Amino acid sequence: METKDSSLRQDHNPLEFRPLLLAALVALGAKSVFHFLTVDQLQFMILPVGYLVEIFTGLNGYYVPAYGFFIPEIKVVIDKSCAGYNWWVMAFSLGVFTFLINNKRNISVRSVFNLALITFMITICINANRILFSILLPLPEHWVLESWHLIQGVMVFAFYLILWYLAVYYYTQTRTVAKP
Repeated sequence: METKDSSLRQDHNPLEFRPLLLAALVALGAKSVFHFLTVDQLQFMILPVGYLVEIFTGLNGYYVPAYGFFIPEIKVVIDKSCAGYNWWVMAFSLGVFTFLINNKRNISVRSVFNLALITFMITICINANRILFSILLPLPEHWVLESWHLIQGVMVFAFYLILWYLAVYYYTQTRTVAKP
């Protein structure tokens, strides 16, 4: 007679965790690369964010090599720390993990590529939104600018990360998978 525990062990496929492990390694690799990237190497993220901020504020800015995107009228610099790279890695990882865990199956290379592209575009919009909040929300009395900027960033990024998770979770729960 087979016990419930032994039937679970027989059904367990040790290879089903490979996509999760691979996704974790990609995320850790991407995160560790950030330390070595320069502002100039992050132009692919800094410039689109800077242009969106220009569009929504009506102000003019320009890219300064090795410094970042500078908007002189308000003395704002979008540099390496403001690029949104870390949020992109988190959003991508969260998307892949949520998809894998909720679908209980492998994720295709095409889906991973699409997820990287989607999270990149979302990151640009959310990061521009975070910077716009920093520009538009006044500094509370008796607050240090750096602390206020940090709190705004954490709140905006946390809010959008939760929304992103809910969107991916909803997608994985409502998507019908065609059976062969």
